[in-house]
Amino acid sequence: MMRTPRIAMYGSLNDGYARRIARGMAMVCTGYGVRRRLVSAPPAMLPRLVQEFGLAGLIATVGDVGTAALMRDLPVPVVNVSGRLQTDDLPTTTADNVAVGRSAGEHLVQRSSGTYLVIGIGQARFADEREAGFREVVAQTNGQVFSASAFPTPAALIGWLRAAPKPVGVFGVNDHVAARFMNEAQEGGLRVPEDLRIVGADNDDLVCQMCDPLLTSVDCCFELVGATATRQLLDWIKTGERPPARTLIAPSGLLVRQSSDHVTTADDLVNKAMAMIRSEAASGLTVKKLVQRLGLSRRALELRFHRELKTTPAAEMQRVQIEAACRMLVDTDVPLSRVVEASGFSSQRQLRSVFHRALGASPMRFRARFRPLA
Repeated sequence: MMRTPRIAMYGSLNDGYARRIARGMAMVCTGYGVRRRLVSAPPAMLPRLVQEFGLAGLIATVGDVGTAALMRDLPVPVVNVSGRLQTDDLPTTTADNVAVGRSAGEHLVQRSSGTYLVIGIGQARFADEREAGFREVVAQTNGQVFSASAFPTPAALIGWLRAAPKPVGVFGVNDHVAARFMNEAQEGGLRVPEDLRIVGADNDDLVCQMCDPLLTSVDCCFELVGATATRQLLDWIKTGERPPARTLIAPSGLLVRQSSDHVTTADDLVNKAMAMIRSEAASGLTVKKLVQRLGLSRRALELRFHRELKTTPAAEMQRVQIEAACRMLVDTDVPLSRVVEASGFSSQRQLRSVFHRALGASPMRFRARFRPLA
């Protein structure tokens, strides 16, 4: 009888993306009855540890050329799940980082003045790809993209942002750099989201929740990255057939939070209405109450909304309610009844109907899409 293989994940679990990849790996291992463990040690120790632990293969976060070369020479299969290094030495399964950048761009082009800033990371393939996807979308609008690395000091960047046309669309290639930039910008007197609309990537829930305002982020579906890489590794062990050189996992989508959820128009009354909708749509505001407080007819407000935003007050209220429900579904474990109450829907039936119509999925399927192992 064939012995159940033992595999390991090599790398640190300090980052949220690595923990999510590990969850995907654990899910597959549990389903297949495969033994697994975590290995975190200097790369030079790996050959001995592979033998000592009886490992049949590794899932690894490979971040430098030296480690990649060592992994390549191990006597067992290795699938890389890090997008940091550009190498063909190892089969690599990662998020589709160009698509991640596109998702951020598609969101921000609807919310900025046409001026954009990218906060990157040096010497990282995933960062370059995300920036390329972002620039690709902005180029279609004739917007201008500037790189934070082009400024000699943080003070010079803040000074430029103060003078730039507002609002500036800002894309941080991961949540950590986006959050750090947000803090620096706010300390420099810039407002988020009024002056800067900021989007990160990875949807690291802790980092996003520690931002004030909460950080909008592209979810990279790292659980699926881990699960896919693990299945590839197990098939390689079983059949001897090496996986493709590169496998890309599409992002789940973009989770809108307050750091980018702001729309400004040339009509002050529409701006006032939008501010009321953003703050009260999830707590009982209706179009009837809105027009009464603004002192004009429903038809007059609808015409002004259509002229400035190509939408209606009712549609905008529902959009805000949907986004509030989405945040609760992804960021919390509360039951659906609590989501309904906190996002302004009248019933679970209404919430399900709106989700099917707007997102093509039920609320619980949406939660599973962003949190497949929750």
